[in-house]
Amino acid sequence: MTAAGSPRFESGATPSRGETSVGGDTFTSENVPGIAVERDRVIASGLTRRIDGHTYRQVIQIHEHATTPKPAEVELKTYAPGTGVITEANGELHLVRCF
Repeated sequence: MTAAGSPRFESGATPSRGETSVGGDTFTSENVPGIAVERDRVIASGLTRRIDGHTYRQVIQIHEHATTPKPAEVELKTYAPGTGVITEANGELHLVRCF
């Protein structure tokens, strides 16, 4: 977490502790031409999400646009600091357990 308490997104990786994110930030999380090309955009940050009785704070929401393989795929994912992905596929898949 930063001094301001906001998560930060490291370009080309998943969110990690000690980094901040700003809505509108874009990055390439996968770039292997012909195999996997994905361009992502932070659409919200500083969110709070409650899933199965656990409250996650400083959550960021990412719009993922994969152009390879064809056809193109679009997903929304939310990430929580110290946990990683907590929702995926437009919010339909939820974190079940964190070790």
